[in-house]
Amino acid sequence: MKKVDYKLCSSQMEDCGDTNGCTVIALAQLLNIDYHAANKIAINEYGRDWKRGMYTGTMLHMYKMELAKVGKKLVRLSRKNILAKVDRHNYRVKTLTSNNIKMANIEGRCVVLTRGHVAILENNQMSDWTLNRATHVKAVYQVQGV
Repeated sequence: MKKVDYKLCSSQMEDCGDTNGCTVIALAQLLNIDYHAANKIAINEYGRDWKRGMYTGTMLHMYKMELAKVGKKLVRLSRKNILAKVDRHNYRVKTLTSNNIKMANIEGRCVVLTRGHVAILENNQMSDWTLNRATHVKAVYQVQGV
C-alpha cells in the first residue's frame, strides 16, 4: 500500500472543501489511510465538526484509541531530553521548535503539537507547512508498537 503523505491529504482536504484539518491529516498519516476515511472517523466517532479543528485532549484521545486498534500506542517524550539531543550540535537552543527538532534524531514516527497545530515528524522531517519554520513545540508523542 502506498504511504499516505501530507501533500496527498492536503489536496484531498482542499478538494472536499474542508478546512482546519491538521488533526485529520495527522490521523490519516498515522493510520496510513486517505483523508476522507480519517475525516469520517474523526466526525462519526470523536465529534469533529466540519471545517473545525479539535481540542487537544479529544485529538490525543482519538490518536490513542485508533492506534490501539492497530496494536500501537502513543508515548509522550520529554521535551527536556529532546532539547539535550539538539543541544549536542552546539546550537545552544533554549526552545524546541519545528525547525530544530529534526536534529534530535528521534527514531520512528512522532506526533508534534504546536500551539493550535499538529504535525507528523517522520525520519526527522516535519511533514507539513511547519517544515523550516520556527513554530514552538508544546509536546512530542512517539508512536510505538506494542
